[in-house]
This record gives sequence, C-alpha cells and structure tokens, in this order.
Amino acid sequence: MRFAKLTQVLALVLVLALTTTALAAATGSANIKLSSAAQLNGTSLAAGEYKVKWESRSPEADVTFLQGKKTVATAHAKLVDRDQAARENAVVTRANSDGSESIVEIRFEGKKSVLVFD
Repeated sequence: MRFAKLTQVLALVLVLALTTTALAAATGSANIKLSSAAQLNGTSLAAGEYKVKWESRSPEADVTFLQGKKTVATAHAKLVDRDQAARENAVVTRANSDGSESIVEIRFEGKKSVLVFD
C-alpha cells in the first residue's frame, strides 16, 4: 500500500515536471548580417552584424538585436514553422514606399522555424 502511494506521488511529480518543461519559454540566438540599412519596429538598423536573441512563448516571441553587448532594437514577432529548413541565416526585407527597407522575417540555418515580424 505504501509503495503504491509513493509510486502515485512520483508519477504526479513527473507529469508536473514534463508539463512545466513543455510550457517553458523557448529561447535562441543567432548572428545575422544586414547588407543594407533596414527598419524594425520604428528603429533604423544600419548595415552590419547583429546578434539576434529571442524568447518564445509559442507562437509569440520577444526579439532583441544586439551589437556587442548593446541592445539596439527590440520587437515582437511570431515563431513560425516552414516546410523546409533554411540553408543559411537570412534576413528578408520588404521595400517601403519611401524607399527604405523593413525587416519582415529572419531565417536560421538548419532550422524550420523563422521569426516573422508584422
């Protein structure tokens, strides 16, 4: 009887641990290169190298762009799965009416998940 209760308690702890892990935020980071200046969430980013960090709470993600240790932009995005993994890190932009570019998506080498910005 005592063994059965212990087994039930351990099973409950295991279920709770797995549930907590599944609901935990997914984080990631990657280095990207902007070949030309682009807008993100009202912030102008100059051409150059950036470290992109994100924390996702499926599917919403909080994204931070850093140069060195300095945060230069933050934005909200959605983490979306594509059919195929990206061959390399890539930044997808769209042309604005004023001639500037806005970041709309970031793809990550070897990953099917991409960050999509509004």
